Amino acid sequence: LLKSNKLRERPLSFLCVVFLAALSFIVIYPFISRISSVFMSKSDLQDPTVWLIPKNPTFNNMLNVIRYGDFWGSLTNTFVFAFFSAVLQTLSTVLVASGISHFKFRGKKIVIVLVVLTLIIPPQLLFGPMYTKFRFFDWFGIFRGLGLPTLNLQDSFLPMFLLSATCLGLKCGLFILILVQQFNALPKELSEAAKVDGAGVLRTFWQINLPLVRAVMVSVYLLSFAWLWTDTFYSGVFLRNKSMFMSLVTDVGTIYEIGAIGNSLSGIMMNTALVMMIVPLIIVYLFGQKSLIQGIQSSGIVG
Repeated sequence: LLKSNKLRERPLSFLCVVFLAALSFIVIYPFISRISSVFMSKSDLQDPTVWLIPKNPTFNNMLNVIRYGDFWGSLTNTFVFAFFSAVLQTLSTVLVASGISHFKFRGKKIVIVLVVLTLIIPPQLLFGPMYTKFRFFDWFGIFRGLGLPTLNLQDSFLPMFLLSATCLGLKCGLFILILVQQFNALPKELSEAAKVDGAGVLRTFWQINLPLVRAVMVSVYLLSFAWLWTDTFYSGVFLRNKSMFMSLVTDVGTIYEIGAIGNSLSGIMMNTALVMMIVPLIIVYLFGQKSLIQGIQSSGIVG
């Protein structure tokens, strides 16, 4: 019986392997083809026999992106935008999540509903109000009350930093829910024992609760950094005249379309800029993959 069961399992296992291999190829193939096109010369692109592996590999596509686009300026601006916004989002969401989890107050369920609403409402709906608010920035009407002019915060990183520091940035609602779930899973006995020993709320949070959710905080930061790195909405609202990676892709494509190098390569240059844009994300993932996986496992993030 055991031998017959094993013989039946082998064809099924083989079919599963073939199916998974085919599915993986379908998912990964577009990414592999984009990467291979980065190293293709013009002759390779015009040769129908070339498939994935270029006959005449070249780095000219990447060099042209650097030469004709503000690559280093885009890299610097995107890094500042993503790095500091992700730091502020991580710190603000962990504070809010800790408060929601450990304090009992009226309207707690309403607060959670409002957090969920931030995920449901599309950010495009807030384009006009957000632009106007930071184009004529006035903190609670204080400037106008003092007879001072409003501030123009457009084309600066301040609007995104302010939103991130107040838990209104990109995906902050999702991060709050993840961290609330993690704080709820912590043993209540630890906080109660710290309270008996005379530790206050801040000391309990800093010395006991925060170290226990460190892995999830790293995951939240990495996810926030990745989403901000590829963001087009917030950078399009607040940083219209600053060189960002997504604007670099458009600029490079426009340069080629007007005939600076050749119309046939405009798509390849945009593709090359996109691939160069995700290289820093791959590097960040390689260094932080262990912490990211641990945080996802401990927080129960799925899907």
